[in-house]
Amino acid sequence: MSAGGGLLRWRAAVFLLPILALAPFLAKPYQADDHLSIWVAEQIARDPLDFFGFDVNYGYARVPIHTISHNPPGTAYWLALLGVLSGWNLEVLHLGMSLFAGLAAWGTFELARDLGVRPAVASVSSVLTPAFLVSASTLMTDVPMVAFYVWAVVAWRRGFARDSWRWMLCAAACAALAPMMKFFGITLLPLLALDGLLRGPRPRRWWWWLAIPVAAFFALQAYTFLRYGVTPFFDAAGVATAAKWRREEHALTRPVLTLVFVGGSFLPLALGSIRRAGAKVAVGSVVISVLAAAPLIYGYSALQLLLGQTQAYSWPILTHFAVFLCSALLMLWSAGRAVAVLSRVDAILFAGWIGGTLLFTAFVNHYVNVRTLLPMLPALAVLLAPGLDRFVARAAVLVVGAVLCACLLVADYDVAAHD
Repeated sequence: MSAGGGLLRWRAAVFLLPILALAPFLAKPYQADDHLSIWVAEQIARDPLDFFGFDVNYGYARVPIHTISHNPPGTAYWLALLGVLSGWNLEVLHLGMSLFAGLAAWGTFELARDLGVRPAVASVSSVLTPAFLVSASTLMTDVPMVAFYVWAVVAWRRGFARDSWRWMLCAAACAALAPMMKFFGITLLPLLALDGLLRGPRPRRWWWWLAIPVAAFFALQAYTFLRYGVTPFFDAAGVATAAKWRREEHALTRPVLTLVFVGGSFLPLALGSIRRAGAKVAVGSVVISVLAAAPLIYGYSALQLLLGQTQAYSWPILTHFAVFLCSALLMLWSAGRAVAVLSRVDAILFAGWIGGTLLFTAFVNHYVNVRTLLPMLPALAVLLAPGLDRFVARAAVLVVGAVLCACLLVADYDVAAHD
């Protein structure tokens, strides 16, 4: 009873942690793509079956919403429900969206527990990253997608381990809901299919469970095509891969930027990577980062030239680049070492999860950003958690993560308030 009660308390704690962390920012005004989510939600409140049936003035012309919003309507349906029940109260909308942050943290806890990793350490360290809490303070689609993504993986693994149709049904439902929140969630399907092939025949006919998210995904595409003459997934893919986003870029521009963004997005996790990486790798990462960021080539840094920038960067920017690049090298090296000691099936699952996100960010999406990298966070946190086995390391992540997140949340709130 005591052990079960303790586990229940930990689950409640990790679920509530991001919700409580975001509580001071519930009055944050709409900003950026929040407006797109709210506009679609308001339309759903008027007509639930006609989510794209309106035009908006987006600064240059009045255009159909589906020409500027290339996300599926799943998040907007949740916002519509919250809006109708609360009279579109801003605090209620943010509170309702923070529940997905709690689900994502809880899912990371369960995934770590199933792998024999310290679950609370993995979950808390994932929450206390700038990428997670700042993204969770918005009304956008990213954190809801991540919540369903990690729970799909948890339920899928448990379905095989326990030969349980209930867990397989849960996995299928989460795998169907993830791409309804954001289309990146569709990457679950090949990931889970490959995992199923490697795990074996039990549960029997496991591939039928994947038919549920496949059918849901194509049903949405068919419905939007018949009603609006568009297929949002393929439209989003066309926007992401359009040549206009890649003008004046070198071949290494996006891969290098991806590394820099990884380092900055998940910076506190790097503190748990130093010991696991070892002294040689840590020193090597520092040397590489300093040499890449220092202005040694006619006043320009190697990193700056790789990014194709002709204007000299200031020292603060170069310092950020060096720190973030070093952080990324440490985290990815340590994650690679952690993957190497997993079972063959889990190693492929985690390598595909993290590697697929990195490749999508670096080579497919229209630009590199924090939100595109967010789906890999649960997997990365679980792999790096063993490096936080000492109290000093855990305390460092807690303090650095809390300070960074608090500063960025306050700054982001200020930007939204004056936008």
